[in-house]
This record gives sequence, structure tokens and C-alpha cells, in this order.
Amino acid sequence: MIENLTSWLNEFLNEFDVAKLLPDLQTLLGLAEGLLRFCLFIGPIVMLALGLSRFFIPSREASHRIGFQALFGKGSPEAWDFSQKLCGVVWSVLGIILLFVMVFVNASCSGEGIMSVCTTVIKHLFIQGILVLLVYLLLQVAVGLYFNYNGIPRTKGEL
Repeated sequence: MIENLTSWLNEFLNEFDVAKLLPDLQTLLGLAEGLLRFCLFIGPIVMLALGLSRFFIPSREASHRIGFQALFGKGSPEAWDFSQKLCGVVWSVLGIILLFVMVFVNASCSGEGIMSVCTTVIKHLFIQGILVLLVYLLLQVAVGLYFNYNGIPRTKGEL
């Protein structure tokens, strides 16, 4: 009984190849490249979704949890609604523009190696982050130009 088991185990281990358990390297690189290309579209899709949600379903009262947190937009309901609508429009437009740009970027790096795709994706994700930061700051300034800190609309000579 033990001899049969040991002979079967020896036969099994002699035919056992660890390399057969590992996936093909080309398959892994293809999956990594596909994941990197998908990452290009996460930012624009999130911007578009958040922009449309702020425009069509704005939160009705100023909150510290939900909505675009403009410093000058929390003073009154009118300032809050203005900041939510403005944020919705700007983020939606930026999301659409970035989506089209990323489609062209994705198409332009087809046929290149994984490292080239990786550097292209990292560079464009960094650019997306900078654009989001700039738009955030511009929205803060735009709301501040129309409303004072208390949420009262500014007059022409007030600036």
C-alpha cells in the first residue's frame, strides 16, 4: 500500500512542472496594458458623473458632506445653488473634453510597448490632476466674484 502511494507520488512529482501553473507573461502584460488604458478614462468619467449629478440633482441645503464646497457658496441658499449649478456645468464640460482627449491619447499609443503606455498614462493622469485642481480653484474664485462670504450677491462696485 505504501509502496503504491510512494510510486504514484514519485511519478506525479516527476511529471509536475511549476511553470505550467504560472500564467503566460504576454497575457499578464496585455492585462496590465488594458488596465493602464482603462485608468485614462476613470478621471473624465468621474468628472462627468459628478458634474451631471451637481447640475441635475443638486443638494438643496449647504452641507459639509455633500456638494461642491465653495468657500463663498455656503453663506446663503442662492449662493449654494449657484455654486452647485456652476460646478455641474464646468465639471461636465471638463469631463467631456477630457474623455475625448483621452480617446485620442489611447488611440495614439496603440502598438507601443508596455513601458511607453505606462509613461503615457502616468503623464496624462498627472495632467488630469492638475486640470482638476485648476478648475477647482477657478470655481472658488468664480463663486467668490459673485457672492461675498455671507452669501450676499456682490454689487458692481464691491470688488
